[in-house]
Amino acid sequence: MMRRLEAILGCCLVGLGVLQGAATPLLFKTLEEPTLWFFAGGILLALVGALNVLRLRYGEMAAGVVWVSVAANLLVAGLWVAMAWLLAYKFKRYPAAYLALAIIVATAVVSIRSVSRGVAVRNSGP
Repeated sequence: MMRRLEAILGCCLVGLGVLQGAATPLLFKTLEEPTLWFFAGGILLALVGALNVLRLRYGEMAAGVVWVSVAANLLVAGLWVAMAWLLAYKFKRYPAAYLALAIIVATAVVSIRSVSRGVAVRNSGP
């Protein structure tokens, strides 16, 4: 059940990133620095989501993927919480940003719980 939730959240992050990238020309009429930063944010979300999916598939064989994935989840969640706090006026104008925030924070929480349980099981030994 937890792996399925993690897979869904990872795919949601990829989808959010793709949607953000696709929405860039709709929200920004000129190609300037804010436009590129917004698009880069979409790329970031998609890559972190893909990293989560890779962690689920290859995490037992490549421990580094697990730790990089969890670190990326924590960093992105921290960034989005900070943005929601500091840019609350923009989040209020675009309520979908709160949905993205919830998905990003949920992904971080679920990945930490999953990894901590997995480490506990592996370390319990015979």
